[in-house]
Amino acid sequence: MKTEALTVSTPMTTSWEKRFSYAALVHIAGAAVWTGLAAIPDLNIPRIIAGGGSGTWYTVGYLMYILAGALGMLAFAALYRVSNGANGVLAWMHLVLSNVGVVGAAFLVGYAGYQAGYMQYVIPLATQGEPNIRAIHGFLSNFIEPIGVMVLVAVVGVLLGVVNLAIYMRRH
Repeated sequence: MKTEALTVSTPMTTSWEKRFSYAALVHIAGAAVWTGLAAIPDLNIPRIIAGGGSGTWYTVGYLMYILAGALGMLAFAALYRVSNGANGVLAWMHLVLSNVGVVGAAFLVGYAGYQAGYMQYVIPLATQGEPNIRAIHGFLSNFIEPIGVMVLVAVVGVLLGVVNLAIYMRRH
């Protein structure tokens, strides 16, 4: 008796859906690596996260990357699936600017939080000293403007995508 496997196939309908889906896959892989870093004992990531304070920046960067990067790109892939006639120039600008901004902001926030959390929790623990809060705040303040620029780049990219999709939907 011959059995046939049940297969369900839903081919991607637009190249933009594919591009945003690939971007989401890259972000998902990046998030998996970022998650795996917590398993390396010498990095002290669980201690930094549990400490709160400046280490919270690390967690915010991590969550920003997963939510805006992976899930955001998946959501836009779904929207571009139904908008085959969307403007290609706006779609490219959307894809590039939103990804550059999300990756830049998430990794700057994550890096700053990791380093500041290390300064606040790991170094004092190792040296039996007190954290230098003034130095930690000074360190973090160096990241505020670059993070703001990356967030702005991401926002401009997303808004271009929203305008692109809204124009398409209005026409159809």
